[in-house]
Amino acid sequence: YDPSIPDGWDFYEREFFLQVKHCIGGEIASTEEKTVDEAADPNCSTGILTGTACCAQSCGECGGAGCDGRVGGALSCCTSSVNNSGVSCDTSMPPCVISGDAPPVNQGNGDPTCVYGIINGTACCLAACGACGGTGCDVRPGGAASCCTGAINAAAVSCDENEAPCVLGIAQDEPVKVPGNYP
Repeated sequence: YDPSIPDGWDFYEREFFLQVKHCIGGEIASTEEKTVDEAADPNCSTGILTGTACCAQSCGECGGAGCDGRVGGALSCCTSSVNNSGVSCDTSMPPCVISGDAPPVNQGNGDPTCVYGIINGTACCLAACGACGGTGCDVRPGGAASCCTGAINAAAVSCDENEAPCVLGIAQDEPVKVPGNYP
């Protein structure tokens, strides 16, 4: 028994503590246990949030094509891997899953600021895409019509009256001009 080990630590925490203490040859300056707040990021403020997945900041982007090749690999950078891990941001730092089973659901009144989707320029992609635009957008859940900025902008569906996929900042009857679509 070592009285310098805080109460409530599990076997592995105690063993790690004792190994570190042995390696440094004696006393450890502070044995104060971390609080949940110090070891958690419930709002993904230190990571990159896509849907409910909070990827590590080192990924640069959360989800999308090539996520498994980014710094941190699939476990830190791919939304499906992060969500499947079941690691809660309420008790852990990224990569983790924010509370709730799914992102907030729109009640069908439009989404003029793309709160329920993913923004890239004027395009508001479906949240299920994991990323908006870029290489491989056509093979993400939802396909090109929901995940590729060019297709979304060409469709010219306003977010003022519609949910993602839609275009931000246009009136419903105002067409979006894209190459080859000029009057």
